[in-house]
Amino acid sequence: MKRQITLLYLCLTIGSIAHAQTLTWADNIAPLLYKNCTSCHRQGGAAPFSLMTYNEAKNYKTSIHHAVMSGHMPPWPPDTTYSQLARPKALSAKDKQAILDWAIGDAPDGNPAKAPAPPQYLSGSFIKNPDFVVRAPKYTVTSTRDDYRCFPIKSGLSVDKFITQMECIPGNGRIVHHVLIFQDQSNKCFDLDALDTKPGYESFGGIGSNSAQLIGGWVPGSQPHVMPRGMGIRLKANANIVLQVHYAPGSTNQADSTQLLLKLETGALREAFIAPIVNHAISLINGPLFIPANTTKTYNTKFSIANNATIISASPHMHYIGQKIKSWAVTPNNDTIKFIKIDNWDFHWQGTYLFKKAIKIPIGSAIHGEAFYDNTVNNIHQPSSPPKDVSLGESTTDEMLLIYFTFLAYQAGDENIDLEAATTLTGVNDIPLEKAELFCYPNPATSDLNIKFNLKESSKTDIQIFDYQGIMLKTWYNESGVKGENERRLNIADLPNGMYLVKINAANIYGVQYFVKM
Repeated sequence: MKRQITLLYLCLTIGSIAHAQTLTWADNIAPLLYKNCTSCHRQGGAAPFSLMTYNEAKNYKTSIHHAVMSGHMPPWPPDTTYSQLARPKALSAKDKQAILDWAIGDAPDGNPAKAPAPPQYLSGSFIKNPDFVVRAPKYTVTSTRDDYRCFPIKSGLSVDKFITQMECIPGNGRIVHHVLIFQDQSNKCFDLDALDTKPGYESFGGIGSNSAQLIGGWVPGSQPHVMPRGMGIRLKANANIVLQVHYAPGSTNQADSTQLLLKLETGALREAFIAPIVNHAISLINGPLFIPANTTKTYNTKFSIANNATIISASPHMHYIGQKIKSWAVTPNNDTIKFIKIDNWDFHWQGTYLFKKAIKIPIGSAIHGEAFYDNTVNNIHQPSSPPKDVSLGESTTDEMLLIYFTFLAYQAGDENIDLEAATTLTGVNDIPLEKAELFCYPNPATSDLNIKFNLKESSKTDIQIFDYQGIMLKTWYNESGVKGENERRLNIADLPNGMYLVKINAANIYGVQYFVKM
């Protein structure tokens, strides 16, 4: 018996060492792809192929290797070391190397029983029972290049209301690259629509109305915009909603009808504003914005804050010549507050970036912006061959320097608001489970196995036992679990002697551990 135990322990030790040295889908790659990639790379997602299963990922391992090596994927342009942003979809150097090593090798599966539960992406809308729904008319793309189409829609609101939740749902996620959402109290956009024979009208850059105000946007993989409790963006009475939809090249002959869902409230909510505080029109200090052909230029902006403010998000905007953009504030005490920094600007991957915590900007602070432009052949996004002079303008071959901020008048304690937690829709399992420690004893075990694990909240718990080939042998479903430490005794007397794996799935966590049955 002692010899059998020694041999089993030796097998367990050797298996653990080999496991630590081998990168597998189940242990290493699935958690990374679920966190950073599958919000787009799934059935019905914006990406051209799914990465939800091992076979799908293995089939595209060459594409994965190229995209990760080049830095093209996952599309998270901000510098993660510059400021703290909520829900970053970015790979650390270690994670990046793990994916590269796995993809360039044999891309082993590993033990399927050890893989985390995949994200559950809901079909239809996240926002249930919206107060306001608008849909753009059906539009079939005919352009072979980037197509920016604006769809004005009457709101019909007779009084001002506050937007507390906003969800944009592309009708055809494979061709919609991004959506910008505006409100406009003029009829300028309807005049432009009337001049175009197709649904909506074409407009690069802005939407053609100087009175339009940006109120939101959508990029692939983004979740609904949710304001912290008691805050909202004012939707003005009789305002028109304008959806500016960017259809990427390759969308020809495909149709779309994008939808917008809003949750609205009335009453004494704190009003949030969206404005381009970093702005080529009002805060540029070394303009005008002009980049001659075959030159590089850096431009700076500065805007002084007249009142205490709370900033919750930033949305940079440039065109093809832009290469780098960043923004920060300097307080009256000469402290620096960092907002956002992008060193590899890509016009095709623009987003609104929520800060992890709300940021207080003291009265008298100056908000700075800096942008670098490369109008040479060295710019891989250069739209002209040979390069041409580039000036400020609405076309994507012109340039801009804007950073939109979402901000409010400061109230005491705002800097303690956890925006990541305060803006998450509850009841939606849109992220993979977090791995947690699971301890089992005695090990080896005979008739009973005790397991210990911690839960962050009370929840039902599923317990499963797998053999070493990943075949599930025993299950205990809907076991009650309490917040904190939990312990269970499992009857394993009917299992043949050998090596097994026990796994738990609970609210927001999963855990796995090997054990030996004697």
